[in-house]
Amino acid sequence: MRQRIVDCEILDPASGKRFWGYVEWEDGVICEVGQAGPGEAGEVSAGVELISAHGNLLAPSFVDLYADFCEPGFEYRENIASGSAAAAVTPTFCCAQIQTRVLMEKIPSASF
Repeated sequence: MRQRIVDCEILDPASGKRFWGYVEWEDGVICEVGQAGPGEAGEVSAGVELISAHGNLLAPSFVDLYADFCEPGFEYRENIASGSAAAAVTPTFCCAQIQTRVLMEKIPSASF
């Protein structure tokens, strides 16, 4: 089923443009991006479900490429549950903490 989000201001970082328009997709693949004024949907084919953004900004997903959730080893600073809650809907790439008690006992002279 094709869907179209309308009545949104689109941020396109690839081109550096910011404009009012719509984005149409089917099966998770973007099929069409077009310009249309606030509150307008552009030309819509039959069977396309319209979703209103109510004038909000539509931007690509932002990804945190360095999320330090401090597990295992430093859960007192932050753990996966608290870090994920803070990230809300932003995808993250997690970096593992290697300073665990087991490692430090095996290498007592190590200073981290």
